[in-house]
Amino acid sequence: MGKFREKSKLTSNRFNPHSGRPSKPTKKEPQGLAVIYEKLNCIEECDYLHGLQSLAALAGDGLDAVTTILEFAGNDVGGSGALLRILSWYLPHQKLYVRLAAVGALRNLSSCGSSSHIELLLQSDVLSKLCQMVPNYLETLMSPTINEASEVAEIFSILEQIAFIFYNLCEASAEATTVVSESPGVLQSLVQLSSASLTKSLPHKTPDSCCLAVNLALLCLSEDNPPVCDELESYTEHLMEVIRQEDASSFSKEIDATNAFRLFNALTVSGILVNLDTCGALDEFATLLTNLVERALSVSPHQLLVQHVAAVPLPLQENNTTEPHSPILSPDDLNQWSIMGDSNTSQLNEKHETSDTNGTTNVDGSEMIDGDENEATDKEIVLHFEQKNAEQDNGCLSSKGWKAVEYWLEAQQLALELLNNLCCGSDKDSSVVDKRRPTLEEDVEEDMDQEKDWEPCEETDLEEKIVKPLLEKHQLFKRILALLQPLPPELQSVEDSKYAKQLLTLVTGVRVRSLSTLQAVLELLDMDQLGGPASLFETWTELGRLAFAEQQQQKIEAGILEGATGAMRAVVTKFSPEHASHLSAITASELQVLFSVGLSSSEAGVRRNLARLVGVLGCLLLTQGSAQDLMRDPAKSVLLTATEFLLQVCDNAEALDVIIDLYSDDRTDFLAAQCDLVTRLRNIVHYFNARYKQNKKNLAEHRVLLITVKDNLPAFIKYKEPRVLNADPSKPHASKPRPGGPKNKQKSKRK
Repeated sequence: MGKFREKSKLTSNRFNPHSGRPSKPTKKEPQGLAVIYEKLNCIEECDYLHGLQSLAALAGDGLDAVTTILEFAGNDVGGSGALLRILSWYLPHQKLYVRLAAVGALRNLSSCGSSSHIELLLQSDVLSKLCQMVPNYLETLMSPTINEASEVAEIFSILEQIAFIFYNLCEASAEATTVVSESPGVLQSLVQLSSASLTKSLPHKTPDSCCLAVNLALLCLSEDNPPVCDELESYTEHLMEVIRQEDASSFSKEIDATNAFRLFNALTVSGILVNLDTCGALDEFATLLTNLVERALSVSPHQLLVQHVAAVPLPLQENNTTEPHSPILSPDDLNQWSIMGDSNTSQLNEKHETSDTNGTTNVDGSEMIDGDENEATDKEIVLHFEQKNAEQDNGCLSSKGWKAVEYWLEAQQLALELLNNLCCGSDKDSSVVDKRRPTLEEDVEEDMDQEKDWEPCEETDLEEKIVKPLLEKHQLFKRILALLQPLPPELQSVEDSKYAKQLLTLVTGVRVRSLSTLQAVLELLDMDQLGGPASLFETWTELGRLAFAEQQQQKIEAGILEGATGAMRAVVTKFSPEHASHLSAITASELQVLFSVGLSSSEAGVRRNLARLVGVLGCLLLTQGSAQDLMRDPAKSVLLTATEFLLQVCDNAEALDVIIDLYSDDRTDFLAAQCDLVTRLRNIVHYFNARYKQNKKNLAEHRVLLITVKDNLPAFIKYKEPRVLNADPSKPHASKPRPGGPKNKQKSKRK
C-alpha cells in the first residue's frame, strides 16, 4: 500500500500524544527520574517492578516525557539513554510479568517518540533482543509442558506488545524494517500467530487483540518490501482464508465493538494481501476486498456518532483509549501486568483480567497496588498518576460505544487506503517516478524525455473488468461523499468530552483519506458512472461548501483544504467541452471566495490545485463561445477573476504555466488588455528568474516545470504584447517589426 502513501504524502499513523488519549500531565522533574533510576538498579523485586511501572506510565505522557527519559544519563558511564539500557536488561528476566512491564514501557516509548527518539531506540540492543524473543516464545507456546492459563496469557500479552513495538518502529524507520525482516524466525512466527486459528498450529488460541497487533506489524513490514513479500507469498492462502471467513456478508448489521474489531482486523489482513499484489492474481480477492470496503463505508462518522451517543451523560472509565495500531499503555494496564511483593501471576490474572466482547483485556480497577506497603515509595517519587474512575466525565459517549467508534473509524481509514490502491492499480502498473535527483548540468531535453516516464499507465484489465463494475455496483463514490459530512451541532457534548481530541483526530483522518480516494475514483470512472454532468457539478459545489465554509470558521484542517481543492480540480477535469455548459453557473463572486481562501492558506498544494482548477475551467469556457462572447459577462468576469488570482500567486510555477496555456488562445487578446497582463508579466518575470536562480538547487523535484516556465514566459510576452496593443482601441496599434529595422535605426542615431 505504499503507492497511496507516496501519492498522498500522508503523515505517519503513529499515535500523536497531542491529539490522542487525554491524560493528566505528570511531573517530569529529573528528581523523579533519578528515583526511578535508583529503583531499577535495586535488587528487590518490589522496587524495580514499581520503577518499571512508573517509567511506563511516564513514557505515555507525551513527547516531552519521552525526550526526558531517553536523554536521562543518571550515573551510567554510557551517558544519555541510561534508562533505555536498563530496560533492555529486564527483557530476559526470568519472571514473565517483569518482562511484560519492561516491554510495556518500550511500547510507550516507541509510540510517542519522534524520529530522533526512534533512532536512539535503534542504536540500543532493544530491537535485536525483541526479535530473538518472538520465535522463542512461540516455541514455548508449542511446548506440551506449558499448561497454566496465566502463563499462556502473559506470553500472548508480551507478544502483542512486541508486535506493536515492531509496528511503531518500522512505520518510522526503514532500518528497523530491515532488522525485523532479516531476523531469523520473526516473520514465520508472526504469520503463524496470525493464522493459528485456521491452521491449528498452536495448542492455545491466539487472543484477538494479539492477532490484530501481529497483522498490523505484518502490514507495515510488507509495505514496499519485496524480500518480505517473497517470504509471505507461501502464506497467501492462509491469509485469504481469513478474508473468506470474515467476508462482509457474515457481519451483522449492528455496529458494536465486536463487529468493528472484526472488520478492522479483516481489512488489515487485506492490506497485507494488497502489498503482496494479490489483486492482480486473484479476482476473488478484489471482490472480497470491495465487500469489506463497502461494509466499512456503509455508515458515515456522522451516523456513527449519532448511533453511539447516549441521551444521558455517563461516567467513563479511564480505559486505554489509544489508537489500535499505535496504542499507549495506561497506568491501569500496567497494574494489570505488574504486581508488588510476593503475589504471583495467577492471582494477577484472576483479580485483574476480564474479557470484553472483542477479546481484549480490560482492567476492572478493583485491585490496585497496596498503598500501605508502598507508602514510602510513593512519597519518594515525584510523580503522580491517574487512578481508575477518579474523575467523572461530562461527555455522553459510553465506553463500549467509544470502542465501537474507535475501531470503526480506524477501519474506514484503512478501507479508503485500500480502495485508493485498487483504483490506482498495483505498484507494477503505477507510474514510474525517478527519485534520483538530477544534476544541474543535465540537458533540458533529457529531462523532457524523463517526463514521459511519469505519465500514468493505461487502465489494466483488472480495473476495467473488476474494479469499475464493483465501484458502480456498491455506489462507493456516493458512500465516500457521505463520509465528508461534518459533525452535527447536537454532538457538541461529545466534542467537549475527554475523548474529544482523539475522536476529532480519527474523524479528520477519515475525511482526509476520503478526499484523496475521491480523486482516484474520479480519475477511474466515466462521466456516466459518476452520475452525469449535473450530479458531478453538484459534487463540485458540495466540496467547495465543505472546504471553504468551515475555513471561514477556522475549524478546518490543512489536509482537508488541500484534499478538497484537489478533488474539485479532479471534478472539473472530468468535464468535456460538450458538458462545459453545466459550469456556466459558476460566478465570479463564488470564485473570489474560493481564491481568497487559497491565498490565505500557507499550503503550497492548495494554491497548486487552485491554479490547475482555474486552467481547466478557463479552457472549458474558451470553448463555449467566440471572442465577442468572452468580452461579455459572465465569462469575462470569471476569466478576469481567475487571472487576478493567478497573478497574485506568481511565485507558483503552476500558476504561470496556466496563464501561458490560457492566454495562448488568440481570442483572449482583449481580456489580456483589460487586466494589463503583459505589463504585469514583465514585472513578474524578473522576480521569478531571481527566485529560480536562488533556489534551483532545492527545487530539483520540479525542475522540468520550472525550466519550461522560465523559457516560455519571455517568448509568450514577446508574442502577446503586439496582439494586446492591437486589441485595445485606446492604445496605438503596434507596427510589425521589420527585419533589421531597429538595428539600422540605431546606427543612424549614432551617425
